[in-house]
Amino acid sequence: MRAVLLDNISPDRVSMGLPSFRQVSMEEYPEAIFLRSTDLKNIDLPKSLLAIGRAGAGVDNIPVDFCSQRGIVVFNAPGANANSVKELVLGMMLNAVRNISPSTNFSSGLVREHLKNVACRGVDPRLVPGLIKKDIEKMKKEFKGEEIAGKSVLIIGLGAIGSSLAKSCIALGMSVYGFDPYALSEKFAGITKVGSLDNLPKCDFVSIHAASTDETKGMVNDKFLDQLDGAILLNFSRGDLIDAKAVAKALVDGHLRLYISDFVNMELSRDFPQKTIFTPHLGASTKEAEERSVKMVVGQMYAFMETGRIQNSVNFPNCELLPRTHCRLVISRFDNSEEMAWLSALLMEYGYNALQTVSKSRGRVSNSIMDIKNPDERIQDMIERLAARNQITRVRLIQTPA
Repeated sequence: MRAVLLDNISPDRVSMGLPSFRQVSMEEYPEAIFLRSTDLKNIDLPKSLLAIGRAGAGVDNIPVDFCSQRGIVVFNAPGANANSVKELVLGMMLNAVRNISPSTNFSSGLVREHLKNVACRGVDPRLVPGLIKKDIEKMKKEFKGEEIAGKSVLIIGLGAIGSSLAKSCIALGMSVYGFDPYALSEKFAGITKVGSLDNLPKCDFVSIHAASTDETKGMVNDKFLDQLDGAILLNFSRGDLIDAKAVAKALVDGHLRLYISDFVNMELSRDFPQKTIFTPHLGASTKEAEERSVKMVVGQMYAFMETGRIQNSVNFPNCELLPRTHCRLVISRFDNSEEMAWLSALLMEYGYNALQTVSKSRGRVSNSIMDIKNPDERIQDMIERLAARNQITRVRLIQTPA
């Protein structure tokens, strides 16, 4: 299988799960692309491309609609980075209540100041350790913190990250509230369910873990923030879920005590240096998360190439057929009941027998897998006729296994 690797994805890691893998460039007719953050929206994708594997969850950098129209399956790795993001959020919650960032900044600044005095003012360097200790004892009361146990947190979005965070917060002795209109009831075990964002409970923390959609963009607005009272807001999901002007107003009015995010906002960082903490998109940046993500999408790609199976695609339905013993046709199309009737008639015309078939739909996009017993050389002619249909976006023949 010919594949393009972007964002320093390891060829060795890919070849472990794809024995037939061969790394190529975009000009060498790749069948697959593996990537993390490279923006594909302004890149001419080759016609040979069958699938894209995003080693992560978000697909903002991939032209998903275009891929659907071309029959290109886009895979991602939901949940692979959940633990890494959860751990970072917990770390920042502890950072906030224990004043870790300002206290470490103070200590580092204090050392630099005393060393400068040695260099510029002739202070005896032997006195510096004692002077530093004296200043620390004098100032440490300014950084007195609080325990996280006994605090309350509202988690918005109970997917893989939100659910994992909830379990950890409960284990730390926190009261956990959750909002997710799409989550199953079992997701709320040990969590107080919040039915509406128009009636928020009083919480010490609010942590956002929702996908970026037309419904959720700007969801943290004036109406949302006016319900809070000195809360610490954490956003490690997507930057566009937050109305930055509303956050600025809430920091001034006291509805927010602190804003912590994995998405740097220049204005908020500039105007509220003491009330904002930004990390440089570190959520999934761990060795373990990156390895899990690549392993997951490679496994999905292998199953797709070998059997036509689709799992964890953002633009195609999950679709799977029992292990094959004959030639297999994989057909992607825009859903149209007439297409299936036409396909059945076409098989009869060629005298081919479909031994087993499965068809699944997701919105307008559909995928069919069928095994055909002993097709002859006319199969290529039939594939060309299938590919010529307007509603059919991709036809692929997987040969009989050796």
